[in-house]
Amino acid sequence: MTSSDYQENLANNSNNNATLSVGELSRRTGVTTATINYYVRIGVLPPPRKTSKTRALYPAHFEQMIIKIKELQAAGLNLKGIKQVVNGDPTSPLASAMPSEQ
Repeated sequence: MTSSDYQENLANNSNNNATLSVGELSRRTGVTTATINYYVRIGVLPPPRKTSKTRALYPAHFEQMIIKIKELQAAGLNLKGIKQVVNGDPTSPLASAMPSEQ
């Protein structure tokens, strides 16, 4: 996804209180559902809100988080470093890489 696609997605997603299923989040970001679930398991993404044992709803801002994760991976950062960035580890030299309006 290009930078202009990212900006367009931000503009189209004006309702930040919206929630998405993992399938919809996958479709919007181009990341597989297995990868999204893996990001949650290892702590790169916070856990979604569970609506049942097998269903979860993800806040709409996860779309931007996943896009940023993919950009950081493309820049050569591994998931351990990305986890520090996403979780706002103040000791990480990468702490300023994620936007603060999560």
